[in-house]
Amino acid sequence: MTYPPDRWHFNFGCLLLVAILFLSSASFTGRYKRNLIFHQQQLSTFIKNNADWIHDTTAGNVDFYHLIGLCDGRKLVYLRFNNRNNHKVKVTWKEVFVTQFEKSKEGFRGEKQLVLPTGETSASGCSDSHTECIISAVQVSATYVAEIAGFSFKNISVTAAS
Repeated sequence: MTYPPDRWHFNFGCLLLVAILFLSSASFTGRYKRNLIFHQQQLSTFIKNNADWIHDTTAGNVDFYHLIGLCDGRKLVYLRFNNRNNHKVKVTWKEVFVTQFEKSKEGFRGEKQLVLPTGETSASGCSDSHTECIISAVQVSATYVAEIAGFSFKNISVTAAS
């Protein structure tokens, strides 16, 4: 089948446009992934080094800190603990949030517990293995996705761990 000359140019132009869009989207995707990795590395550095951690309290020679930060555009609460004892301890606590609907929303998952070795325990980024040190918006309420504006610890207990 032969096309009139003007129709052939039109089809070739469309094919060229599709090729350019495909190649530029592949380039954009690669650039986006590199930027995402860079921002995750920046976040990890921020979490490890930032002096803006909020020191909530000290109980049983353990310091309790939190930091509200972003991960993939979502607000998360990062927890950090500093066990200044010379042995492992078990800490228990409840979480209290300030959300778009409530000024004092207790986390619906109830009491949390963690065994802490001597020294510091914290999350180092969005995808850290210390998942107990990262609280996402879906862990705040069973009835709505919370916009986290504040955080505090409640009913803290520290005991020696075996």
